[in-house]
Amino acid sequence: MARRRDGLSTGYPQAYWWTHDRTTVLRDSDNMFGPPIPLPFDPSLLRLGRDLRARGIEPCALPTEWFRVRRGVWIATVVWQELTPEYQHAARVHAAAMTLTSKVPLAFARASAAAVLVLPRISPWPTRVQILGDPWNGADNGHRHRGSRAGMSRCIGACDRLMSLHGLLITPVARTVVDLARSDRLDNALAAGDQALRREWCSRDEIAEEVAAIPRRARGRKQAQLFSNLVDGAAHTAGESLSRLGMFRLNVPKPILQYPLEDADGAFGFADFGWRIGADLIIGEFDGKVKYAVDPELGPKAAQEALWREKQREDRIRRQADVVRWGMKEATDLRLLAQRLAEHGILPTAHNTWFDPPAHPE
Repeated sequence: MARRRDGLSTGYPQAYWWTHDRTTVLRDSDNMFGPPIPLPFDPSLLRLGRDLRARGIEPCALPTEWFRVRRGVWIATVVWQELTPEYQHAARVHAAAMTLTSKVPLAFARASAAAVLVLPRISPWPTRVQILGDPWNGADNGHRHRGSRAGMSRCIGACDRLMSLHGLLITPVARTVVDLARSDRLDNALAAGDQALRREWCSRDEIAEEVAAIPRRARGRKQAQLFSNLVDGAAHTAGESLSRLGMFRLNVPKPILQYPLEDADGAFGFADFGWRIGADLIIGEFDGKVKYAVDPELGPKAAQEALWREKQREDRIRRQADVVRWGMKEATDLRLLAQRLAEHGILPTAHNTWFDPPAHPE
């Protein structure tokens, strides 16, 4: 984890390329605004079964106190229950690394790499850890891994450059999100890819290079091309990414992301989406819980002030624009999203407005 000069954690992970000729770091983005980057999973929360037994604790006999993350690896049940799904998957990844040994380190890919990077996901996280190659048959340079393959899923495909992050080897950020685009649901890939760009952990050019390297007849190539054209670091949350994908599929006019808000009193922030339909300005807002999140330690007064500020902001917007709001229920249902947008004059167009002709996927 990166640290500031005063020794306090910034919450941004550090990563180094696992090569001899190049080193780089994932660090704070000076240009990023919006929700802060979540902290990575802390592997010190995990305990090896043999270490617990050495202290006289038999975790198998205490299911209400200890949860088995993987064979031989445990975590306090109360801690496990408090972890979000992405952290639970990251815990499974670290547990796999703790129990598999080889002269060649294990490399994690796809959703497992995304969990280590704390990139968001729309659908439930997989229960199986996704690894690169097949380390049990000795295919990785002739070295076999020792340990159970239970709960592991093998990903086909070589990667000539890996990242070392939090003590784990994972596929590089651009490769990770493109792999998701090839093998997973497009909404999952877009949510992860948007955040990777927003944090400036990879660039659109790097994503395009990964897509260009996919063989012409390879599985998932067309969806990866579409992903490369849609991904946008201006999205602040996974809900915004999912909403934008829905808009694309509905073929409504392409919105401007993070639309600048300004009135006679000056600038007052940004809206999630903005459209100019003729002479009318329409502002779109995805109302996720993050927007109204308040530190519980600040008390009810802080929550009231946050709601009051949002109401004042809403009033300033409505003086100059129509406002359409929706939540995750509409974002996950194209019919409901289409209905909500249509109520405010945002309708499907006869021609696609999302891509310039040369950039349209093959």
